[in-house]
Amino acid sequence: MDIYFFREACKVYFVDIPTAQHALQHLNATTNLIATFFKGEGKSNSSDNLSSENETNLFRDSRDMINENSMLVRRNSSHLAAGPRKAFEGLKSTPKGTLHVSNITKDRADLLILFQEYEGFVKVAYYPNWVFVCFDSPDSAGKAIERIHSTTRMQASFAQVEYTPSFVRPPVGVCNSVLHVCNFPSNAHNAEFTKVMICIF
Repeated sequence: MDIYFFREACKVYFVDIPTAQHALQHLNATTNLIATFFKGEGKSNSSDNLSSENETNLFRDSRDMINENSMLVRRNSSHLAAGPRKAFEGLKSTPKGTLHVSNITKDRADLLILFQEYEGFVKVAYYPNWVFVCFDSPDSAGKAIERIHSTTRMQASFAQVEYTPSFVRPPVGVCNSVLHVCNFPSNAHNAEFTKVMICIF
């Protein structure tokens, strides 16, 4: 597997189409990253550098897909910075299937590995300084809060509202052995997402 990072996205070459399909399904199902098959690619596993035109298209496609999500992140950040608001006073303590986890002490790949072991885990949504972790029921989420507090230094609480993606996932495209992955948090490190790609197998 070869990974090439370009500002707000990466291009990932896999050894074959089934492996790429598995990675795409896993990323889209268990994270808020956006994975699609790379346009115009065949089965080739070439490690040649991208042309300047392809790199420009990669950046433009990624920017368009995450633009709306970036606006939502800014709104969420302002809510968190402002502290509890009256509109949410009755919601914060209400059990939900979504947790807000902060004081992050692990990289994003290790977070995915950790939470996948929790009962009822569905998805982790990455943001710059926190994550939303979705479970199949409030009961599973409540058990996760206890486990997080007893085994890590991270802080977890029921989210103010259930997590819903701020974007509509684009069509995955025509199957091939190369993926386009985007929607990285603004403070993401390339090494983290290299680990994410490795740990999903």
